[in-house]
Amino acid sequence: MIVLAVLRKELASLWTSAVPWAAGAALQAVLGVLFVDQLQGRAQAVVQPLFPIAGLLLVVTVPVLAMRSYADEARTSNLDVLRAVRVPPMPVAAGKWLAAWLTACALTAPALVLAGLTALWGDPDVGPMVSGFAGLALLCALVAAVGVLVSAMTTSQSLAALITILVGLASWFVGATSGESTLARTLGAVSLSERLRTFASGGIDVADVAFFFGVTALAVAVAAARHRRTPAATAVLALAVASLALSGRHDVVDLTAQETLTLSPITLDVLAAVDDDLTITAFVGRTDPGRVEAVTLLDRYEREAGAIDVDVVDPDVAPGEARRFGIDPVLGGVVVQRGRDVEVAAAPTEQDVTSAIARLVRGNDAVICLATGHGELDLVLPTYDVRVIDLLVEESVPSHCTVVVLAAPQADLGAAAARALAEWIDGGGKLLALLDPTFDVRLDGVLAPYGIAVARGVVFEGDPAAVVNGDETSPVVRRYSAAHPVVRNLAPTYFPGVQGIVIDDGAVDDVAGLTVSRLADTSELSYLETQPLEPSFDPTVDTGGPVTVAVAADRSRVVSEEEIERSRLVIVGDVDFATTAVDAAANQRFLLQAIGWLTMDDQLIPLSSHLPIERPLVLTDARVTYARLLGAVGIPSLLLVGGALVWAARRRR
Repeated sequence: MIVLAVLRKELASLWTSAVPWAAGAALQAVLGVLFVDQLQGRAQAVVQPLFPIAGLLLVVTVPVLAMRSYADEARTSNLDVLRAVRVPPMPVAAGKWLAAWLTACALTAPALVLAGLTALWGDPDVGPMVSGFAGLALLCALVAAVGVLVSAMTTSQSLAALITILVGLASWFVGATSGESTLARTLGAVSLSERLRTFASGGIDVADVAFFFGVTALAVAVAAARHRRTPAATAVLALAVASLALSGRHDVVDLTAQETLTLSPITLDVLAAVDDDLTITAFVGRTDPGRVEAVTLLDRYEREAGAIDVDVVDPDVAPGEARRFGIDPVLGGVVVQRGRDVEVAAAPTEQDVTSAIARLVRGNDAVICLATGHGELDLVLPTYDVRVIDLLVEESVPSHCTVVVLAAPQADLGAAAARALAEWIDGGGKLLALLDPTFDVRLDGVLAPYGIAVARGVVFEGDPAAVVNGDETSPVVRRYSAAHPVVRNLAPTYFPGVQGIVIDDGAVDDVAGLTVSRLADTSELSYLETQPLEPSFDPTVDTGGPVTVAVAADRSRVVSEEEIERSRLVIVGDVDFATTAVDAAANQRFLLQAIGWLTMDDQLIPLSSHLPIERPLVLTDARVTYARLLGAVGIPSLLLVGGALVWAARRRR
């Protein structure tokens, strides 16, 4: 066959020259350095960062492989010979493209070693590996085809490479265009970085496959028709046009283990109710570890609902916008707007974003009831409908209450009030209890059914870097115990005088549908002092750190096929963080996220199954050094040695 004959000739010409060996060595050296830096910065066993880096490098490398395909033969008049003997142009163009493409894939293959190291030292998700390398193969095919086309239009190899590189870079970086204008959408549709994004995240989008295939076929067909139009070239052109027509129809195959790219049926139901224009603005830094995953996920929202526009903003580039919505420029966040109504989500996850959309669509009619009658403190919640209930005189919790806030009662609730509160929570109520070591109040009847108890005493912090103004009884919490919505993406919080909260794991296991999560812990150098007036750690009566100071409980029961009854509690061992110190650190955000979780629509909770799991990667100094030497020195050296051997063999002839 003519295609195979041309392919063998082109491969022989390529691999007996220095071009692929040198280009491959440079590609792998840069890729090795940048990818290891990404792994070290993330400390997670993820391969997703490999593919955008490799994609950009291939945009520059592949044109060098395709530059000589036609240009060299035009310069040496070999093309005139092919025309004279009436060799069909389509097989010639296909053979030249195949040679450049297969060579590019071969030079990309050593990147599997870097992915293999990640798998050796951690437990990465295999799905993104498969989709990512498939995306790189399609990218190589497209750039090689464009390179062949440009080469067919000139007799200069260097000019062909330069033009292809410029076209590739322009198409790559056009994806960085921000905004929702028609021009921005059009440019985004032809952006190589945008088209590679879903592959890098672990999905295969039919639209992206059609785009890569269509442009590749179009470029090869035009290169063939450049010399003589034939029925074969016309057929390929028609196939290319048909493929490009499908490039706007998105249908994603999600290969990730937790299906993080797949919107749940609940989200689809919420999006179906969006009938007004709605804007989602995600504040995510360009160097943030989860940017690719966040952008890809939000893109699903935009594609599913035509009334939704998505914009991703770097907080460092637009600090004013971030401040306007109360977004922490370091932690980021998501703002969902419908007209003048605004909802803020803590992170660009499906659970948070869908909940924010649902609150806008369905209306945030949550009623926060502040309990009184037992010396409770007042709490300011300006964004909610806040009402006061007197548990001393009322026999039950009013039905209009979405959440009951118990802010440091100074006296025991009494049997009647405790029973009313416990029955209300058991029937699907939500409680935010802010306790305080100053008042010895028992809530056993309310908390015990959920495996929660209060550990009396005062936390003393032994880490000088985790206290405020040298006060050992004012610990600063910098790390949180779980990836829970209440503390997700939360900056350090400050508790001026806090007692401990204890979880009875045995009691939790005995209750069906009950999950209790530790939210905030003090440092390992802290301890719970039972005699705060005479502080001195006594292991027989005191509790060593870390000390849990906040917990969350969630108990669900299936009432019917269409209804889930859910009881929720957030218990904190301090009230001052939400009153006198509410403006300190991230205290206010902690308070609002706790209430936001308690008021979240019950039907949105199953979304948590789509959250990616933690995949820790332990990178010792020795491992980092080994990975850098292998990726930046070892693999490039092997390619250079291979090139030297080929050069020596040619010299002997």
